[in-house]
Amino acid sequence: MHKHLKESLAGRLKKYWIKPLSYKEFYSNSEIKSELSEFLCYGALPGTYDLKHHPTHKDRQQYLQEILNAYIQKDVKSLIIEENIVAFNHLLYILADKQGQITSTASLANKIKVTAATVEKYISILEQTFVLYSLKSFSGNLSNELKKSKKYYYYYYDLGVRNALIKDFSSLTNRADKGCILETFTYHYLLNIADDSDTEIFFWRTSDGMEIDFIWNRNRTPYPIEVKSSLRKPEVFPALIKFLKAYPKAPFAIVLNDKVDEEIFHKDRKIYFISFKNIDYLEELLNI
Repeated sequence: MHKHLKESLAGRLKKYWIKPLSYKEFYSNSEIKSELSEFLCYGALPGTYDLKHHPTHKDRQQYLQEILNAYIQKDVKSLIIEENIVAFNHLLYILADKQGQITSTASLANKIKVTAATVEKYISILEQTFVLYSLKSFSGNLSNELKKSKKYYYYYYDLGVRNALIKDFSSLTNRADKGCILETFTYHYLLNIADDSDTEIFFWRTSDGMEIDFIWNRNRTPYPIEVKSSLRKPEVFPALIKFLKAYPKAPFAIVLNDKVDEEIFHKDRKIYFISFKNIDYLEELLNI
C-alpha cells in the first residue's frame, strides 16, 4: 500500500493503529484475572479470542502457525524479492528467542551472516508490517548512560506469534523465559494505554549495567517501571535508586511483580508495587 502511494495526503488522512486485544478486552467477563497464563501463552489476536473456548489448545496453536507461515511465505517474501529469505527467517527466530534482551544490528548481522544494512532493512520491514517494535534507550544527556545509537530491545507485537516462532506453548510456571514473557506483557499493556501525542516508552541502562525495564515518558516527565517475575516483599532496587537520584523530576516509580501490592516511600518519592493481576491500576497511575 505504501509503495504505490504517490502523495502524503497530509491534512486529508487520519491513521488508526488497531492493536491486539488488551488483557481487559480479551477477558471482559468473569474470567478476567483467572486466565493470565493462557493469555501469555496464546497472545491476543482476535482469532485466538474466537478459539479460546475450544476444547483443546491445538486450534489456537495451528491458527498462530498459519499466520506465521502466511506472513513469511507470502507477505514478507514479496517485500524482500531476491533477498535471503533464509536469513530473514533466522532473524525472526533470533529476535523471538532473545526478546527483551539488549542487542545491536551489528551483532544480529554477524549471527545471520548478512550486512548490518540488510538487518536494518529487515527490521524496518518487520516494524512497518506491525510485527516488531524496537525500544530505544532513554537518555537525559548524562555522560555515563548508554546512548541509543544502534542498541535496542525488540518486542513482538503478540506473545502468541512469538511463542509460535520458538515453538513453545508450555505453561508459564515451567518456562525459563518467564521474566521475558511478563516483561513483554507489561510492554503490550503500556502500548495499549499510551497516547502517541504526548507519550514515549523507552528502556534505561547505564554503562555500569544499571537497568530499568521501561521509562514511561509523558510530557517529558519520566516514570520508571521495573518488572520482576518473582518478588516476596517490597524492595527498592539499586537501579531505581540511581534513576530517581538522577531524575528528580520523576514523580514516583512502579514495580510490577507476581504477588506484592503495596506502597512504600524512598526518601520523598513513592514506590508502587503492583501485582500482574492488578495491572489495570497502571492506567490510573500513568494517565494523570
